[in-house]
Amino acid sequence: MAECDLLAGPCQWTTQAGQWEAVIDTVGEGEQGTEYQLTVITPEHPERFLAVLRGESMYMGEYPVPLGNRTGNGYSAIFTAPFCTVDTTMTWRVDLQQGQEPIRDIPLKLVFQAEPR
Repeated sequence: MAECDLLAGPCQWTTQAGQWEAVIDTVGEGEQGTEYQLTVITPEHPERFLAVLRGESMYMGEYPVPLGNRTGNGYSAIFTAPFCTVDTTMTWRVDLQQGQEPIRDIPLKLVFQAEPR
């Protein structure tokens, strides 16, 4: 499965439902560290749409991030990636889910590298 770096620019793919796009932008520094905004454009209208952060370079648990409907087919959330004291260049994978069910037809591994504090 090919990796797509969400911080490098939009990750795009097509499913039977239509065109998807995901991107992460750095928002700034918050109380807990660097804040990111994940935006997903989807041809569907998933209920209880989540992005689940999972450590790719090191397992650090799972962190669900609820995505709220912004406009039309756009969903977004602002979050802080957990900070790793062992690996300051921690790579995170973002898995999209509808409730507890993973969205299975994503042909890319969505990843980003958290910025050190």
